[in-house]
Amino acid sequence: MAEDTKRYALVTGANKGVGFGEVRQLASNGLDVTNPAGIASLADFVKTQFGKFDILVNNAGVAGSILNLEAFREVPNKKLEEINWYEVSIPNYELSEECQKTNYYGTKRVTEAVFPLLELSDSPRLVIVSSVVAKLLHFPDGWLM
Repeated sequence: MAEDTKRYALVTGANKGVGFGEVRQLASNGLDVTNPAGIASLADFVKTQFGKFDILVNNAGVAGSILNLEAFREVPNKKLEEINWYEVSIPNYELSEECQKTNYYGTKRVTEAVFPLLELSDSPRLVIVSSVVAKLLHFPDGWLM
């Protein structure tokens, strides 16, 4: 009966920040969301060892540009139309490519791989974590779209 009360969680992006704090309380398995073989291996391991997931916390993410910290600190003090986003966040091709690979495709692959195991839970939870920088409200007039 005690076995039924155990809950199993997966937290991506657990090497620093919020994710690191989460896994200090849960448990870490070092998942790299950009490694399809690692994702498949994790899903197989969880299926064999636990049979299901209860919680998936998608927290992995990287910035796709170089953040100008000095300019970023001024953002809250300005009106949206006064912010020069190219000064705050300096475009960088390599970082943006890594960002798309991690933030979109990595999260998508992990979710697709473990979702069938999440559906087996009596009370599944899918949590998407994002930093304040990623909020769409920071991008005026659909600039990001």
